[in-house]
Amino acid sequence: MQSVILKNFIGEFNKRYNKDTYRSLVLVNNSLLDQSSIVMRSFDDTLSTTIEKQIFGISPMNSNLLHDLVRDAERSLPIDDKDIQYRSV
Repeated sequence: MQSVILKNFIGEFNKRYNKDTYRSLVLVNNSLLDQSSIVMRSFDDTLSTTIEKQIFGISPMNSNLLHDLVRDAERSLPIDDKDIQYRSV
């Protein structure tokens, strides 16, 4: 099951990744919606600011699964654990 989720996450990341504008990932736990999400931070040249877009989400909330997913994806994606931020809302 986790390999299917990993494949889906890698596909979504690759759809939205731009090496010139990518900044970082944010793992978000939303207890009100009982959902965990991965948000991509990137720089928007038009707005001259950093924007955030959700690229992946799971429900019910499971922060451990998302952390493991990103750690496994580091092997094939241009992400680094030190560039990952965590947020709870």
